[in-house]
Amino acid sequence: MGRVTLAMYPLHDELFMDWPFMAQMDAVIWPYAPLVGLPEELAAVQDKVVQTGPFLETDGVADQAAACAQLGLPVHDPLVVCAPRGFPFGREFGHRALAAVYGGVELLRRTGHPALRLVLLAVSGPAELRGIPGVADPLPDWVRVKGVVTPAESLLHIRAASAVIGEGTSTMHEGAALRTPLVLVPGPIPEVMLLAQALDRAGAAQVFTLPQAVPDALAGAFRVALDDTPRRTAMLDLALALVTGGGGAAAACVVLKVAARRLPGATVGALAGQPG
Repeated sequence: MGRVTLAMYPLHDELFMDWPFMAQMDAVIWPYAPLVGLPEELAAVQDKVVQTGPFLETDGVADQAAACAQLGLPVHDPLVVCAPRGFPFGREFGHRALAAVYGGVELLRRTGHPALRLVLLAVSGPAELRGIPGVADPLPDWVRVKGVVTPAESLLHIRAASAVIGEGTSTMHEGAALRTPLVLVPGPIPEVMLLAQALDRAGAAQVFTLPQAVPDALAGAFRVALDDTPRRTAMLDLALALVTGGGGAAAACVVLKVAARRLPGATVGALAGQPG
């Protein structure tokens, strides 16, 4: 059977990098957004590299109105979705980012969008948010708290959202693929910062470092996300084009092609369980 490996960023991380091992591969899959590009370290195995784009399973996700209905959310009320991150970004990052998001929504509700709501995913309950400076206790009725949800339900929330807060790469990828406006407060790890900075340079997302993430700034970002303007449409088109690729399907095809080359008489279709 052929040998295929998945390269992980950052390549210099000794937990992942094994050049002699990688040199023996038939294919090296690079599962990152096209706009990130290829790191210089992969030049040594450039002939083996296959750029697939991120692995996404967004096909078949309901449209925005249907997603809201499935989640029991008002169809016509604008919505900000955020899954606050603790590990690996740390409590300080999580609390400051969440306070800025909450404050931004609260401010925008008072200045032109009174129906705006906030949904917080991966939060065990309101008690988890007590004591965070800038977050009301008790929470107002326009904040909805949910625990950890399934990947399918997470995608529904992202589709339902008028804006999604991206702190990690998965949310950035999924928001771009689902054409949901991205408001990014990237966590302080290289992979996340690399993607956020690339989206920022391309004008495909609104990006804020943690010091920049204050309620006034995020309220302005949410206002841009809510307004149906050419700028908003251009950002959505750019994010979709720059982030999405063949992903998991493309990676599977690479694996099957390598296997077909190694097995006499085998075809990709036959290995995939298809006739012919």
